[in-house]
Amino acid sequence: MSDIEALKDVQWLFFDVFGTVVDWKSHMAESMLKVCKRVEPELAEKHTEASDEVWQDRVQQWRNGFMKNARERQGDREKGGMDEGHRMLLDKLLDEWKVSDVWDANAREELVKEWHKLQGWSDSAEGLKRLHEKFILCSLTNGDLAVMISMCRGAGLVVDSHITGDSIQTYKPDPAMYKQGIRLSRLPANKVAMVAAHAYDLDAAKSHGMKTIYIKRSTEDASDPLTREAAEGRFDAFIDLEEGGLVALAKKFGL
Repeated sequence: MSDIEALKDVQWLFFDVFGTVVDWKSHMAESMLKVCKRVEPELAEKHTEASDEVWQDRVQQWRNGFMKNARERQGDREKGGMDEGHRMLLDKLLDEWKVSDVWDANAREELVKEWHKLQGWSDSAEGLKRLHEKFILCSLTNGDLAVMISMCRGAGLVVDSHITGDSIQTYKPDPAMYKQGIRLSRLPANKVAMVAAHAYDLDAAKSHGMKTIYIKRSTEDASDPLTREAAEGRFDAFIDLEEGGLVALAKKFGL
């Protein structure tokens, strides 16, 4: 069976956002460098490009911490939402990097708020626009509702609605997230699909009967890269790194 045949009854597409639709790493590395020009000027003078390893490594550690926290706090999400989680983790990392004394509260708050301003991958805006011609599009994300609304508007990302972790006080892969999406769609699970760049997310969605579409991204699943061969039989569709992300997915549907 072709991937399109497997997805022929799908009416709703649910999207992971961070890493799948938006490129968090590029923006956050640039933002880290920008703030460090003020609070760690010597380091910033030595490493002048956002692509330099020091900035890439710092934001990767931050993201890894968020993902670990999400796994550990399913059903027990921070009341202050993703900003509270990101700030807690940043404070801890600054201590580990031994630079906590030069990072004042304003610098920390500024960097935390940069997570609200992420931009889509180069294919995201156009891909979502095309997919919107055929499907209801809804984010299913660990982000906060207010952040998702402003981020999607700022990045020109067309989405009909959002199901966010803060709305039910949990994180993926808590079953409550996927069940909420299925319930609110008012459709059988096999008529909705989860689109993500994370195998764990799709495995969880599949366990609840949802169709699954893997979008390979350079920043995601890096420690255990998924190949087309490994994805076959595991997920319903696979878009490889060089194929073109969400635009490639839209083309599969003739859009």
